[in-house]
Amino acid sequence: DKPREPGNTWKVVEQAAEAGLVCIAVRPFAVLDGYQPTGRRRTSAGFHTDNSLVHVFRRPGPDVQGVFAPEFVHDISFWVS
Repeated sequence: DKPREPGNTWKVVEQAAEAGLVCIAVRPFAVLDGYQPTGRRRTSAGFHTDNSLVHVFRRPGPDVQGVFAPEFVHDISFWVS
């Protein structure tokens, strides 16, 4: 597997942070017997489940420890005259 291009990802941790959630666990996806991914809008183009991961989220609180901190990069420009 080659790494994904920047921007070609769901960025689930960053999106969850925007919604006020904390990623508390990442686990392998256990495919259940008979499970058949149907893909987006039930098209025949299913999605890959090999090496898939499940991300678990919670609202922040004193007893909640996140496993991945999102990284945000912001460009700041200054005009000096």
